[in-house]
Amino acid sequence: MYQVIDDRYICEVLSQYEKKEEDLRKEIQEMYSLLDRQTQMQDDAIQSASYHLNAFQLSADVKDVSSTVLVYQKLLKKHQTDIAEYISSLLSELDTIHRVMVCYYVLPTKDKKILEKFYCQDKEKYSIRVLELAKEFHLSETSIKRRRREALKKLKELYESNRSSDELLRLKTKGQL
Repeated sequence: MYQVIDDRYICEVLSQYEKKEEDLRKEIQEMYSLLDRQTQMQDDAIQSASYHLNAFQLSADVKDVSSTVLVYQKLLKKHQTDIAEYISSLLSELDTIHRVMVCYYVLPTKDKKILEKFYCQDKEKYSIRVLELAKEFHLSETSIKRRRREALKKLKELYESNRSSDELLRLKTKGQL
């Protein structure tokens, strides 16, 4: 399921999509590597404990080593579960930003162009972009700002729709959106 989004989040995704995607992918990869290392650590702990069990042959030290290994395994399992949940949340975030970009892609050309000028280019030139768009579309600055709000609203409606991303893309390709 996709995350709940607002205008601020949409703007952030549009302005930083490539970086956000790359950062999420790196973090996911790092977490999988950490998970693999912990699995190896658990295997090593079991192997070490079994060596001590064979060496001590049921002495009092065996109980200490055995209980220590069990506590360690519980802690390691909990940590692995936490990492798996974190990976799941990262994957959800990645799905969310992909969904936002699909919804952006299927917007009408004018809406995409307005959002692109506002969020995918240098933020310091906001007033210049409003003027450029007003001239390009033969609209007032107020109308451009209203169209920006409407484009964000359309994007959010597409995002929240029951249609899959594939379905949205197919409808766009067929000219039905």
